[in-house]
Amino acid sequence: MIGTSNDVMGYASLGASTFLASAHPSESCGSNGLPLTPNSVRILGRAQLLYTVSHPHLCSYVAVQRGKHERLIVVQEYYKFDLLTAWKQNEGFRSEKRLTKMMHEVLQGLVYLNKLSIASCCNVCPHNILIDPFGQAKLYSYGLHYMTEQGAAISFPIGTEYSAPEVLISGACPELRPSGGGGGNPASDVWSLGLMLLRLLLCSHDTSDNCVPLDVSIATVLLLAANSDYEDLASAVVEQKPQLMKVFENLSDVTRDLLRSCLKFSPQSRSSPAELLEHPAFADMPLTGPVDPAPTPFPRPSVASPPRKFSPPSEMLASYPLPEECMKHDKNGIKNSLGCLRERSLREVYHLWQLAGGHPEQELVKHGFITTRPPILTLPSIATVEGEVLGGQYHRLQQQQPSHATLALSLAGLECRLAHILPATYYPLIMQQEDSTDNIEARKLPLVIREKDVEYQLHRIILFRRLLKAYPYYRSRIEAEARMDVPPFYRGEVWAALLGVDGDTIATYAEIDKVTPTSTDRQIEVDIPRCHQYDELLSSPRAHAKFTRLLKAWVVSHPGLVYWQGLDSLTAPFLYLNFNNEPLAYACLTAFIDKYLYKFFLRDNSAVIQEYLAKFSHLVAFHDPLLFSHLASIGFVPELYAIPWFLTMYTREYIGCNI
Repeated sequence: MIGTSNDVMGYASLGASTFLASAHPSESCGSNGLPLTPNSVRILGRAQLLYTVSHPHLCSYVAVQRGKHERLIVVQEYYKFDLLTAWKQNEGFRSEKRLTKMMHEVLQGLVYLNKLSIASCCNVCPHNILIDPFGQAKLYSYGLHYMTEQGAAISFPIGTEYSAPEVLISGACPELRPSGGGGGNPASDVWSLGLMLLRLLLCSHDTSDNCVPLDVSIATVLLLAANSDYEDLASAVVEQKPQLMKVFENLSDVTRDLLRSCLKFSPQSRSSPAELLEHPAFADMPLTGPVDPAPTPFPRPSVASPPRKFSPPSEMLASYPLPEECMKHDKNGIKNSLGCLRERSLREVYHLWQLAGGHPEQELVKHGFITTRPPILTLPSIATVEGEVLGGQYHRLQQQQPSHATLALSLAGLECRLAHILPATYYPLIMQQEDSTDNIEARKLPLVIREKDVEYQLHRIILFRRLLKAYPYYRSRIEAEARMDVPPFYRGEVWAALLGVDGDTIATYAEIDKVTPTSTDRQIEVDIPRCHQYDELLSSPRAHAKFTRLLKAWVVSHPGLVYWQGLDSLTAPFLYLNFNNEPLAYACLTAFIDKYLYKFFLRDNSAVIQEYLAKFSHLVAFHDPLLFSHLASIGFVPELYAIPWFLTMYTREYIGCNI
């Protein structure tokens, strides 16, 4: 399965949102003469990295799917309680200490993202800082800036009223955005955190005596950044509004220094998230999450972590808006069958939700998040010879900025399908091979039906997850179960187990030189743009870069073998299944070639090919003598059609979802 994050669902919801990528003018081509890759495909390729994010203060990305007309659907871990709502409803969130703690938690997530090469979010604001039932902060929608190549692949600016001056200016002037999706300043998010803290601490009251954040408009920020004599916004705002001086002076010295450090107008003078994490304001706050991303090894660690327990309602925030399915607790605070399901990973639950008939785009249309218009109203007013269209609803639709609203997907359909599943089913004893009568009957159905059956797939996912944790000790059991079928959700790891992949795959792959030019680079460069370009993921630039590294790694690590056309097609399934785990994809490719295509990639492989073709002819003659005689009579020998079959092991043409 693409992605490596295994965050438990817990009390979270599946939140769906949508936006539009910008469209290229029709019939536009790149410098190589090939059609330009659609921006939605480019976004899809970059979004795969977000699946690997696993941090207690970052909402996990569950899925990014491509729809029609350059539309993208994003599914994320979601909570219905954000920082601004908590600040308004709960006095405990208005204290200086509590707000500083929230900032510390978000900073840990930002440092984690920076080390994943996600330089900045440009989307940090109180609405995107969600609060879980136990009061921890989780940053939401942090990947939009990264996946859209810093805004280059969309028609609308990225940012909020809390964005740094340099972000606001680049949003208003697209020509100032970094080209090629590079760049991004981590200090921009520090400004957003600082402005958020300043506005919440120096709050005011409206006519109804309700607390409202301090009013600091975008125009005020830009004017002060251009004309103020002060180095930071905090000092400038307090000077501009003398009534705030007393409130500002009542803050602790470290908090005032923290605000000044965050709100420096010059990005070069502003602290980065990693530097700010060492600020004295956070001296007595321990880290509550990792700041260094850890790759997922294969095999999985043999010592499994204890299952996550559902804390009792007494430990939750008062009046917290839990998902509807979580409102039914027993005396221990643990739900029944659905509660066991919520102890699974978010991606597992979403996969089962789709099998149960869930479709995020249909849900967004149903609830009015996606509006449709009569086709006649989408016609442009002007269409240029170059293919650019202007005017009409179509043009405005392309410029439409996404709403910040998120739809919490209902699990009612999945709950109905799995209501009769006993809780003991979620914790099978792999030492005992016992199956229910329904499971035995389901195995008699065709494979295509079994892979779409939500109950059967639930049993298979639970079983294979436990078996993979016990790999390589239970490799024989994995092989036995795989002979019946392999659940698509775990196909990548199951294939690795069947191929006998073991050892430190990450270190092995890291030691291979994938940068130094080789004699095969030119051929690889020509082959990759033609390899499986009908698959939207493998046709993305991010996939092309991974293809290049994998092929170069194989060529460099096998000096006795050579690159033959077809090796790229052979690599495609392993890359598709392990898109975010290149070391595992490389290990699977190497093991597969060694096992099934031995000596096929020798410089002179004619003898090996002739041997394969001779065996193939004998098999055809044995199983279908009439066909063999007919082909022989017209001189249609296997050399004319069968060589690509064996050289690519039938991977030359495939549909990714049907691997």
